[in-house]
Amino acid sequence: FMDLLILSNKDFIASSLSRICLLICSSIKICLEKINVKEIERNEVEVDRLFHLASKIISISLNDFNVLQSSGIKYKSVVVSYLLISKKLENIADEIEDVSLLLKKSANSKEITFLLSDLKKFVEEKLVFPVKTDVLNTFFLSDTQKEKTDEQIAKISDLQIRIRLKAIYRLLYDIQEEMINLSFYNKLAAKKIL
Repeated sequence: FMDLLILSNKDFIASSLSRICLLICSSIKICLEKINVKEIERNEVEVDRLFHLASKIISISLNDFNVLQSSGIKYKSVVVSYLLISKKLENIADEIEDVSLLLKKSANSKEITFLLSDLKKFVEEKLVFPVKTDVLNTFFLSDTQKEKTDEQIAKISDLQIRIRLKAIYRLLYDIQEEMINLSFYNKLAAKKIL
């Protein structure tokens, strides 16, 4: 992961999104182990910083082709997808911070532990590198996985934690849709159809 910690100008957006994913994983790990709210808050501040920087670069790239090229975005047609993915990742980080505060006050059930572990594994394995490389063949959440996740969330007795975890997974589903759009528009643009 060290290569992701150093942002390159050539691939800035993908590197930023990957760093946000790593910070999300770090916050989840802290929730699973000994909750340190201050550390999670620091991660969230860094996620916010990266999101705002990425969103500024993405916005500027709409008007400046040089910024578009140097940011690592290949085509103008995918700018909105990158913006939406970055915002949804930032929202996931916010939700995890909220979950950590709620967990600090309540017992961590096996369902919560399962869901957080599953979420961390998913972000590490499916989000960090696909965001960087546009590889989508391993990203999809199957309907069976979604149903299993919904069943696990429904078992959580703490209503606020249940709401937050449901929101996190909804954001993941939204990111999945945007990554599909991103892949589709990249293919169309590469074939000069757009």
